[in-house]
Amino acid sequence: MVRILLLCAALAFGWYLFHGGSTLEGNQMVAVELDYLLGHPDLFEGKTVTISGTVDERASLLGYGGLFLKDEAGASILVLSMKTPAAPNSSVTVTGRFLSAFTLGDNAYRVIFARPDA
Repeated sequence: MVRILLLCAALAFGWYLFHGGSTLEGNQMVAVELDYLLGHPDLFEGKTVTISGTVDERASLLGYGGLFLKDEAGASILVLSMKTPAAPNSSVTVTGRFLSAFTLGDNAYRVIFARPDA
């Protein structure tokens, strides 16, 4: 199920980039703790954020990848990237655009679209 979800997310991410969603210029980059980001999504909506955590689950297909990044407190967020994701239990730092309501089917997720150069 997670792999199907991540495949759909990867395809949506490709569409997002194809239609100009990758233009991140003009956004100030903010380093933030994951639990604070998830607790105050309105403060970070559409902004470029940097978070750190541990890879929980991951999937990749055709150069796109997705993973669930988890912090020490157990908070988790979906991260979509144009790279193959790191191995499970790896510590990573991600920089990308945060969206508080990314919808896949009937489900809405908080997501970070990782920058291609990060």
